[in-house]
Amino acid sequence: MRRSVRATSRSRSGATIYEEKTTLFAVSVLISFGTQLLPGDVAQSILGQSATPESLANPREALGLNEPAIPRYFKWLWGILHGDLGKALTNGQDIERSQGGCLTRCSWRFGRR
Repeated sequence: MRRSVRATSRSRSGATIYEEKTTLFAVSVLISFGTQLLPGDVAQSILGQSATPESLANPREALGLNEPAIPRYFKWLWGILHGDLGKALTNGQDIERSQGGCLTRCSWRFGRR
């Protein structure tokens, strides 16, 4: 009897972790491709509506906005899965460094044991 209870609790926790990862993936896809439906892009948001096409070229290149959405998403996902959270738009710092290394301390929750 006791053995089956342990097996059930393990399978439930495994299912919960799987559901969490699936939910995170689904949300990342929705947000990534949902932003493609919005007018303008990040470069235009940074520089404003009166920005010229010439002034938008450099930020778009630096942010990788010239790439199609699907390869850009998978490049971002690859970086996230390998611990690269990117750089903050506000100060250009690595997000992992600015968060004080929380990813490495908290990664056990997401399967890096």
